[in-house]
Amino acid sequence: LSLLDASCVAPPPDLDAAFVRSFAIVAAGRARRVEVVPSLLALLDSKDRVLRVDAAESVALLTNIDVDGKWDDDAAAEAHAKGRLAYEDLWRKFGKSPRDMWLAEGFRRAGFRVRALDRTSVWELVRATAGGGHVGMNARDALARIADEPPVPRSMSTTDACGYYAWFFNARRRKFR
Repeated sequence: LSLLDASCVAPPPDLDAAFVRSFAIVAAGRARRVEVVPSLLALLDSKDRVLRVDAAESVALLTNIDVDGKWDDDAAAEAHAKGRLAYEDLWRKFGKSPRDMWLAEGFRRAGFRVRALDRTSVWELVRATAGGGHVGMNARDALARIADEPPVPRSMSTTDACGYYAWFFNARRRKFR
């Protein structure tokens, strides 16, 4: 987490501090731990567009919830503030709840009937893989965990991922009802 704070970054002379921070922000999002969300929320007001967008994408990936903060628009300070407040409200509501609760809420907000990330929601999660973005990536990860299989490559298209998981779970339909 200390790399998310600019005052702690002391990269080697041949590396740019902003690049190191950006890398740390992306890594925080991929770590799948909601504990970093408050540190990432603090970056949503950043004047540095790259850091702001990376932080917003990491928060969306971690929480499975995207608020429209117009993060890539430097002139949208009001939208940034509204987006940050929306995420802060969600943090107050869910806080350090298990990440699965955040993910299930994100799937519901995206229009999928996911009660829990378990076999009872497999078919909705298969549908969610076609959604792309953080919703599709989180659905792929959840399905891989439920199947006890490695996840499909991130480079696989949403159509192919959806088709693969539909085939996989249909072939094992009795187990995943």
